[in-house]
Amino acid sequence: MIKVSSAILIGTFMMVYGHPSQAGRAGPCVETVEASLKARNPKDTLEKYFNCEKYEGSAYEGIASGSKKWVQLAEEMLQHSDACYTEGIQASLGKAMQRAPKNVLPLVDKTPTLSASYICLPFISNEIPIRQQLAEVAKSRLAIQGMHDDRLQTQKAACLKFIKSLEVNLNIQASPKPPQSLNGNQP
Repeated sequence: MIKVSSAILIGTFMMVYGHPSQAGRAGPCVETVEASLKARNPKDTLEKYFNCEKYEGSAYEGIASGSKKWVQLAEEMLQHSDACYTEGIQASLGKAMQRAPKNVLPLVDKTPTLSASYICLPFISNEIPIRQQLAEVAKSRLAIQGMHDDRLQTQKAACLKFIKSLEVNLNIQASPKPPQSLNGNQP
């Protein structure tokens, strides 16, 4: 009984005093990263909050949440990022696209680093089975197709065009190959 009461008290405390942008995450809150960006060199902020070796607990998780403030911060951070930071931010925006396409679609094709091929999909490893890759791609496609904002039709079309080409390629890879004879001809 005491353990249950303690857990309820701690949970209540976190709900009342915890930061809303921290809900469900262990990483930094967006306001902390924004303050760091304003107070110091952007490269220092990238090094402190965007760990290239670790996703969990980093600002990448915040971006992937799809919240409008995190997506806006991602756009700003891309102006200062390079190499792994850029790739991590783009992959996080791709994940955010699955969760909140209305917040990410406005960024599509604004700059070369925000092109449809970089932010319409999350990072999808080619080491996972093709069916799992197709499932991730479909998740993004469905989220984007569900957007019905006339102001975002160009961005939506760019994402769907990119996604369709990837789905076609993955489906070709997934289809069974006809057997080949030793001389390379089909039997």
